[in-house]
Amino acid sequence: MDSRSTQNHRSKTSGGPNVGINPLDLRQYDLAPAGYETAIALAPDYILPCVNLGVTLSLMGHFSEALAHYRNGLKIDPNDIKSIIYIGNALQFKGDYKAAVESYRNAIALAPDCAEAHNNLGNALENQGNLQAAVTSYTQALVCEPKAARSNMFLKEPD
Repeated sequence: MDSRSTQNHRSKTSGGPNVGINPLDLRQYDLAPAGYETAIALAPDYILPCVNLGVTLSLMGHFSEALAHYRNGLKIDPNDIKSIIYIGNALQFKGDYKAAVESYRNAIALAPDCAEAHNNLGNALENQGNLQAAVTSYTQALVCEPKAARSNMFLKEPD
């Protein structure tokens, strides 16, 4: 056996360099939930598996289920900005822009300098048709993170 096949064999059987590969990174969304559910069962007070399971379910289009896991994460850490933002994202995908706006504003109240929250608030406000408020949010995102290209693209003048 050459060294490459030995390394591949080790990584598949004894935990070599591939241990801990996240199915999300491989875009194998159908494999991820079982692992996160196991992690949640083993460490119910650890927020990361709750959030990652929510992300996986969102990527699979299961927004209501994702919301439940993000909210479970907030039971562990009520100030987890990512969970609050992800709740807003899932609500926005479901078309509940009013609730999404509220979620993003909650995130901003806890982390006023969070460019992602300001940008996503801008998206939700834009989806509501509140363009002036959206511009204000995108502008604030750029104040928080001047290189935030996503916010900047919304503020560019049409060609």
